[in-house]
Amino acid sequence: MHYKDFTLAAEQIINDVKVDAYYLVYHLLAKLFFAGADKVQYTDLKLFFGEFATYFEDEDREGFLEEVNYIKRGSDEVDISELASMVRDDVEFFCK
Repeated sequence: MHYKDFTLAAEQIINDVKVDAYYLVYHLLAKLFFAGADKVQYTDLKLFFGEFATYFEDEDREGFLEEVNYIKRGSDEVDISELASMVRDDVEFFCK
């Protein structure tokens, strides 16, 4: 992961606020940060959040990772599509 790639992605998000949250998260994780993977190791996801810790509130980051523990299904792998669904659901249910 390169900081330049992350900032480019963030800039694209800011410029297009109507983008679907699922699509955005899935493509950022699967295509940009985890190089075409459909699944990610939980430990790698934790490293991702550690790398970009300054962009997230500690409580939010810890809460999200705690929720991810419920979808690991007996392995250390997590489907990126499920991560994207979690974020989409949080965005859709967040009070506007």
